[in-house]
Amino acid sequence: MCHLIYVVSIPCAIEILPDCAELRTLLDGKICISVPAIGTSHTSGDPTLIVWDNPSPSDPKKGKGVYNATSHRWEATATFRGLPAVPTKSYGRVPAGLHGLLYGEKDAEYTIQMSEFPVKTVKYAVYLGESLRINSEALIDIPANAAQIDQLLAEGGSYGREIFDKMNTAQGETFDFVDLPASGGLPAAAGLQRATEHFTMRSLIVSFMNATNGGGFDLGYYLAGQTPATPATCYQTYYNEGGSPPGWVINPQWAPESSAHLPTFYNYTGGPYDAIHSVEPFRGECLGGAQICVFKACSEAIGESRFDQVHYEAGHEPRNPSMTVIGIGYDCLPSEYSKHDYAMTDIKTFLPGDLCYLANKDDYLQHHPGGYWQGENFFFNGGAPGTFSGLGVYDNTESQAREKLRTEYNSGHDTNWPYYLTETEAETEIRFTGFMRHKTGH
Repeated sequence: MCHLIYVVSIPCAIEILPDCAELRTLLDGKICISVPAIGTSHTSGDPTLIVWDNPSPSDPKKGKGVYNATSHRWEATATFRGLPAVPTKSYGRVPAGLHGLLYGEKDAEYTIQMSEFPVKTVKYAVYLGESLRINSEALIDIPANAAQIDQLLAEGGSYGREIFDKMNTAQGETFDFVDLPASGGLPAAAGLQRATEHFTMRSLIVSFMNATNGGGFDLGYYLAGQTPATPATCYQTYYNEGGSPPGWVINPQWAPESSAHLPTFYNYTGGPYDAIHSVEPFRGECLGGAQICVFKACSEAIGESRFDQVHYEAGHEPRNPSMTVIGIGYDCLPSEYSKHDYAMTDIKTFLPGDLCYLANKDDYLQHHPGGYWQGENFFFNGGAPGTFSGLGVYDNTESQAREKLRTEYNSGHDTNWPYYLTETEAETEIRFTGFMRHKTGH
């Protein structure tokens, strides 16, 4: 099946043997195909919702089979336009109630309009989308693939179905999990294994970020003069803003290398897995917090040895050339985080665990020099309407998140301020400017 928003294309074909010119001449114009499970049950008798490319003159809900000399089959295609609406602000193209309406095996009828040929009923599978692939084969949602799909859905937990459906219905973007041979110290990994780990990773990203809201994962903001910028309790002092030298206490896992306003930390000794699992309490900025959630989710999805090997780069860290390295924060080592993120192609389809940057109005820092609300990095939680979570802002709809940034923009001013940002203006001035997906790295 093809997939377009609100539209399902249903290709039907029948092979008739012997495939000879005499039989083709006899049957020409006499083969009709219908899909009553959709064409009748779900259209309430409305013939405009299902349209055949070559309809039967006597019944527009039936298509006339036309011989295809290349495939050697009689073919007809129906277009079904009776899908329910996509939920508002669901950030994808999956219609509400889709599974109850379409998915599964349905009956189709093939009729040869000659008295000696009875109506033949056969089963056909209906699905929407084919952008999720295992070894380049589309993992379409049909009964034959149920075992693999159930495995993915289980790994994705409460987010599994949404992840699966949105991956399959993404436009101009595919998610192909291929078998990887052993290479560079990493073991071989089967495509299905990589897909299940990917679903696990996405579920954990969302869970970890929301757990920073009093749920046992201690990540938060560095506030100048109030909270030490720190990635672990073994830091005893914090950066003296404007002072020299910095007042850091180096510990076995992390070392600071940045200004205090946007604190950045590099893994100093030990493996990245141990470092990311000893990062609490973290006090930094929103991107650093998001990176920690991604790193930790990936490390748990693929395990310690593989995670450390993904980040092994001999000579990359000049202070200890033989070690693996990882960094967190605004100015962290880009090559390390880039092993787990990439730009979205279909920016209208948000998957749970995607990272989206909601930027405040461009002149925010002109009015709030050194302010912390130039924008916010949010993970998409999923759902309809979809919600977003970032450090300090949890389970917000897009409208709620935009209002938070608008409030911070107007902070300290009343409505008479010449630059006061109204709700209407905020709809265009406060907007998403960054869209990133994530991968396990292996």
